[in-house]
Amino acid sequence: MEKQKYVKGDLVKIAKNLGPCMKFFISDCEAIVIGSYADRVGGDHKKDHYTLHIKGHSQHSWYKEHQLTLIAHNQLELLKKWEEEEEKEER
Repeated sequence: MEKQKYVKGDLVKIAKNLGPCMKFFISDCEAIVIGSYADRVGGDHKKDHYTLHIKGHSQHSWYKEHQLTLIAHNQLELLKKWEEEEEKEER
């Protein structure tokens, strides 16, 4: 079984050009991995598609592994900070 490249809490940079099929997706910014398709839905397929928490934009799915670049591992505290800031803005 193939191992997925990113895990929950990884801080990543989303590529600027995601390709024509994803031209309306948020791009060229930082995000934190929430989980892979397999993590969130189950099974051992589609390990290369991820749900991300995009800074200032909450959670979005299904970004492809090759569209992401690792910045740092284990950034769950930063995720918590982003969520708190977004919650504060909503109020």
